[in-house]
Amino acid sequence: MDTKTLIDKLLLAAANSTPNVPTRDSIWELTADYRGLFPDTSSDLDTASAQPLLEVSVEDGHYFAAAPDVWNSWTGLRRRNGEDYHGPVYYTGTRTTYTGKRVCPCTTCSEATLPHLKYD
Repeated sequence: MDTKTLIDKLLLAAANSTPNVPTRDSIWELTADYRGLFPDTSSDLDTASAQPLLEVSVEDGHYFAAAPDVWNSWTGLRRRNGEDYHGPVYYTGTRTTYTGKRVCPCTTCSEATLPHLKYD
């Protein structure tokens, strides 16, 4: 059997066979079969922000937006997305926990605070 005859037979067999994958008119019909497999996250994506709103409080009680590095090292009151935040404070530009005095008296904020001597 020569090459041309073999190619003709293969092409004829391919033309007469039905493919295993169903044919679809558009991509929308194809994706419709898979919609039930994945949860609908459109509402989560619409409400989620790429970066949280970080705010710091100054002495007069007003809150101002702050950059992440300033917010992480702020020893005063802090808010994240409008809610009070109680957590660790770091030295500026590092991930070393700050152990000095904090403004917030709660146990979560003062957990990393080390005792310091008072000078008279």
